[in-house]
Amino acid sequence: MTTTETVARRLSLLSDVASGSARHPQRSQVDRLSELLLMASATATSAPLEDGRRLPAFTLDVLQEAQDLMEAEDFGMSAAVLDYAVAPALGGLPDMKSLNAVGEQLARQDFDLQARRRALIEHGHLDAGSDAVVTAALGALAVLHYKHERLSAVVTADNARPSNRGKAPYHSPSSGATPRRRRPPQGRGTATS
Repeated sequence: MTTTETVARRLSLLSDVASGSARHPQRSQVDRLSELLLMASATATSAPLEDGRRLPAFTLDVLQEAQDLMEAEDFGMSAAVLDYAVAPALGGLPDMKSLNAVGEQLARQDFDLQARRRALIEHGHLDAGSDAVVTAALGALAVLHYKHERLSAVVTADNARPSNRGKAPYHSPSSGATPRRRRPPQGRGTATS
């Protein structure tokens, strides 16, 4: 499968995700988003490549319209998922940066979202042969990024509280490493009977 065919497949599957999972008070907006993704999918392999582009200009224009719609309206999905769909052609997956929460509970939520995203990527779910697996991965990534964006607003507000100003971000203890306690010296200065 070529990179543009992979992009077309992901966009088509993402259209299914939007149609089935996106939430919006006006169903017509969900339908519009789904149609834009289908249009981008169809043109990714059929429209001509111009000026050394890796995706057709028309496809990129349609994707920009889909991104604008996703950023203007709340669908319960992040527009970051579009970058996962086009990554085979345009390179680079979107990241999920640490929110630098000072509170442990918010930091742990951040770490959890990052770990779940990392697991989807590292296990190769976006490149699976099964459409169902790729669809599930795209849907999960759309929601994970959405939750991360919402959490970002909460962390910003929490970090700005007077009691949290100037505090260093909470860092999770390194995985698997537990601090060792020093054992008292044995046999020195103690009587044994």
